[in-house]
Amino acid sequence: MCKYWSGIVTKDGKVLFTEEDSHEEVIRRSALKDCSLENREFVRIEVENGDMKNYHVDETDTLPTWYEKRENEFHRKVELLLRKLTIVKPKLDAIHAEYQTKRDAIYAEYQPKRDAIYKGIKGYLRLTTEGNLYEIRMS
Repeated sequence: MCKYWSGIVTKDGKVLFTEEDSHEEVIRRSALKDCSLENREFVRIEVENGDMKNYHVDETDTLPTWYEKRENEFHRKVELLLRKLTIVKPKLDAIHAEYQTKRDAIYAEYQPKRDAIYKGIKGYLRLTTEGNLYEIRMS
């Protein structure tokens, strides 16, 4: 997560973002394929502290040529978006924080019940260190 805003710009000119300010959440929700650096269809961008002077690309060493040719266009789009977003962002952040608190409490109740069910498949599934992924063991 970045300090103020993060999003994705796509080869077809879209600027995508979520209330979570997470590149990976944008990629997941929009079903973008995050595979080849050279031929990718999107670029991760961030703006720290709400200041366009702090606009930057996460992957500067591997920028596709389509982004380099249109960087000013994307910069202008993000600047316009942030002008409008700055007005409502505090309210959005507050309701998102409330949602996360409720979601986390519900998940805390769900997780041990789920784990108990999976433990019934002894020797086949193992909870990873990330805590939310299961690994299949072939034994």
